[in-house]
Amino acid sequence: MYRYERFTQDKIDDLLRLFLESDKTKVSREKFVKKYQTNYLGVSYVGYFAYDENNKPAAFYGVIPTEAHNKQGEPVLVAQSADTITHPNHQKKGLFVKLAEMTYQLATELNIHFLYGIPNYLSYPGFVKKLGWTHEGNLQKFNIHLKTIPLGNLAKRLAAFNGIYQKYASLIINFPSQKTENQTFTSCKNEFQILATPEFMHYKSYTPKHLRKIAGCTVWLSVDSYLKIGEIQGLTEENAVQFLKTMKRIAFLVGAHKIVYQCNTIHENHDILIKHIHPEEELPIIFKNLSNKYHIVDFALKYADVDTF
Repeated sequence: MYRYERFTQDKIDDLLRLFLESDKTKVSREKFVKKYQTNYLGVSYVGYFAYDENNKPAAFYGVIPTEAHNKQGEPVLVAQSADTITHPNHQKKGLFVKLAEMTYQLATELNIHFLYGIPNYLSYPGFVKKLGWTHEGNLQKFNIHLKTIPLGNLAKRLAAFNGIYQKYASLIINFPSQKTENQTFTSCKNEFQILATPEFMHYKSYTPKHLRKIAGCTVWLSVDSYLKIGEIQGLTEENAVQFLKTMKRIAFLVGAHKIVYQCNTIHENHDILIKHIHPEEELPIIFKNLSNKYHIVDFALKYADVDTF
């Protein structure tokens, strides 16, 4: 028999334990606290745990609320399907489906209208076949590979070096760019989009981020083992070449072996970047409509909307 409890901040250690015992992954406690603490929306820690008879965490499913806007600019509460994990000793017991259904019911009660997810190919069948999610295209990954000293990879492996590296990266990024504040990223042609508002960007600061003006574009980026571009605003046919050239120079100097930007095919940056970089088809984009109030096919997604950015 299993006991089910809603996710709360004081259960973060249970989530860390579940990750460590399930796939030997050690995750940052602070990052998980901040990732699920979406208090700026009035809703946070949306998910459920299953506990076994010894009161040990057996499985978890959680979603991350965020605010989208429709074409009329009206706010709509949505959420990303995020972490789902089952302990090896408790697999094939139906816990994934049970926790997911409980979480969907909770999300509905919290006025979350629909969920979006970017599942890997192992979890994709469970979402689509067992939980009724719909597949609406795939993310497109724009990769630029570089030859450089791999400082980013080194910082990823050595926690003691990462702080110094992030300061160095910030200095390099500042040099050819201008800092900008209170920027809200919007995509003009789509019915639904998640606006990168100052509140959203502050929430996303659980990993170091940089908001800069580069080659006529406003760019939101981070440097992990490589350079991640969360969103670009102001990209045009006229400035695309100079923008990409400047980003390559930044990545080379910070020791990032590649630059990655992701979006779906209806995002306005897709049509510009595809003329310069051939994208790879990435993970599927899936949706679960909870309220059936909105048509969610025209939903512009970019890297910044995913919890891995």
